Amino acid sequence: MAEGSRAIVGVLCDCQTVDGVDYDVVRARYLEALHLTAGVVPVLIPGGLTDKELRGCLSAFNGLLLTGAASNVSPSRYGGPKALRDWRMVLLSIARSVDGVIEAVSVKEATTFAAAVQWHPEWFHAEDLLSGEIFRAFGEACHLHVKGKMLQP
Repeated sequence: MAEGSRAIVGVLCDCQTVDGVDYDVVRARYLEALHLTAGVVPVLIPGGLTDKELRGCLSAFNGLLLTGAASNVSPSRYGGPKALRDWRMVLLSIARSVDGVIEAVSVKEATTFAAAVQWHPEWFHAEDLLSGEIFRAFGEACHLHVKGKMLQP
């Protein structure tokens, strides 16, 4: 695919504090999986955006990856007390485990694709067929979204 037509995927950062300094971070493995396996261009989205700012920037992306980190979708899964954002404004829970943990979501009013999982396929995207296929399929859907936008007047 030509460089100018590569899909752009927003990746929501995790808010972390190290030695008293706040950081917006994404593990390098997510970025590698998106760039190398999915073939998309990852762009970081700061975790501190307001709901209005977040909704406003979503249309700029061909896809969205929610990392499920401690400050994001389901912090109780990671020992965190509660999410920094009320995700009910942006996400719809579409699947829960028997203990009530959110396992899959969709993005309200989305004009693009979103991916969120409660395991870590990014760790083995290059070695594990299923983990890699998750990113390849996501990348292909995002690329098709780019092509669709290019065909519209």
